[in-house]
Amino acid sequence: MENAGWRPSIETMSIDSRIACLFAALVPLALMACRRPPAEPPKPSIYAETMCGGQPRWGKQGIENGELVTFNELVVGPSSMLWNASTIDWTTLEDYLKQTKVLSPQPVTVLIVKDRANCDDVWAVRHMMESQLRCSVEKRCVEYSPGQWALRPPRPY
Repeated sequence: MENAGWRPSIETMSIDSRIACLFAALVPLALMACRRPPAEPPKPSIYAETMCGGQPRWGKQGIENGELVTFNELVVGPSSMLWNASTIDWTTLEDYLKQTKVLSPQPVTVLIVKDRANCDDVWAVRHMMESQLRCSVEKRCVEYSPGQWALRPPRPY
């Protein structure tokens, strides 16, 4: 009975035995994963938490303050959008951006995102601006948080 406590080591097991042991170890883990309750979908984050991934690499803040520069102010809030202080919907926003694109000179489009704005809406507006206006460092788009907008220097009139 000198082998009473003996168990085969992985080196002495046949390949079939190794596969069977591996399978026996993984099945309970797979079954446990299947029994877990589904995770709650992540709640949409708000601009104040992460700036929705950070402000895009568009124009430098202040470009709307140049002499003879015109700009359109687009405000995205938690439940509405404003274009130059008028409430708009998604279709109107797209129409305004298309019109802005063809103006010469093209006015700066200033995106001001309220702290409680839903990031899904912010990402959609950014995408629409980029696709319609081709926003970039050289193009005339800029984003502000409400705090940044409040601290901007006055326009030189």
